[in-house]
Amino acid sequence: MEKTPLRISVLHEGKLIGIVRDMNEEGMSVATPKTFEVGRQYEFGLSLPGALRAVAIKGFVMNTTPAEGIVVGFIDLAPEALESLKGVLRKLDDAKAAPRDTSRKSKILIVEDSDQIRNVYKGRLMLDGYEVADASSAMDAIKYLREELPDLILLDLVMPVMDGFKLLKMIRETSSLSHLPVIILSAKGASEEIEKALQLGISGYLIKTTTSPVKLSQEIKEYFRKNG
Repeated sequence: MEKTPLRISVLHEGKLIGIVRDMNEEGMSVATPKTFEVGRQYEFGLSLPGALRAVAIKGFVMNTTPAEGIVVGFIDLAPEALESLKGVLRKLDDAKAAPRDTSRKSKILIVEDSDQIRNVYKGRLMLDGYEVADASSAMDAIKYLREELPDLILLDLVMPVMDGFKLLKMIRETSSLSHLPVIILSAKGASEEIEKALQLGISGYLIKTTTSPVKLSQEIKEYFRKNG
């Protein structure tokens, strides 16, 4: 399906599980790493940037591709839910009709307490043409996010005072930030750490020891290719 120019976050059981790729009154395509059972009914929430609450939608999973996403068909839409869905679709149509600034650089925030690692990755991404901001702590990242909304956050997990998990949880619980995509870039790669991050709604998980600046560049390019 065609990628939507408006970032709509998808929630399940109160947690962010992905973003909408495309949507109409019959259903939606969702980019998500989470696994769902084909044919089973689920309740989802649709959250737009800046929205105070999510739109509740019921649907059944029509198709699933592991690590890529799902296709959901809407069912049993109550009048209120249908009207809310139409409001989302109107905003989506407006976003599609609006002229897009193709000259704007994608903005990336790197949150990493190691100066050396942060500067190496930042330098590589700037060479790729991105606008890159950096924060050496979670608190510095929070200060930045109060003023700016990046297109992508690269987040370390092991940081003093406030670790990456706490920052990620705060982002997901803040309505103005909950839609922001986050890719974990960490030295920690245990399965329980990855699962914990997935539960908080991430767009990727990279291990520092196997992610050179060149590989990070490739991963970021692939992310933006898929998500615009």
